[in-house]
Amino acid sequence: MIIVTRVVVRPYAQIVLLLPIFGMSGMYGVVYLTDGSLARRDWFSVGIGLVFVPASLVGAWWTIRLGATLDVEGIHIRGRVDGRDEFLPGPRADLQIMNALGRQGVFQNQRFLSHGHR
Repeated sequence: MIIVTRVVVRPYAQIVLLLPIFGMSGMYGVVYLTDGSLARRDWFSVGIGLVFVPASLVGAWWTIRLGATLDVEGIHIRGRVDGRDEFLPGPRADLQIMNALGRQGVFQNQRFLSHGHR
């Protein structure tokens, strides 16, 4: 009988770096929209604001979704740049697959296997 608990791997350093960047770009977009650009009919500033705000929201959502999950069904990789999630089926994860996810994933997988979950 295979007992597999769910292991979630998140790139916390990347999340900490990207969220403030997307937050600041969203704030720049709001500033471009609220500084009287519409009243002055400054369409360039309005256009920049209308691009920055949705782009920063999409970027923040993508950043929050980053990560990989290892469970009984297989490996779910979320937050790819092209928007598609990747699923690698199988009840066990090969160390080579976890190595492709990064060193943090390998260490968590080794700790996971050392506790008798095979």
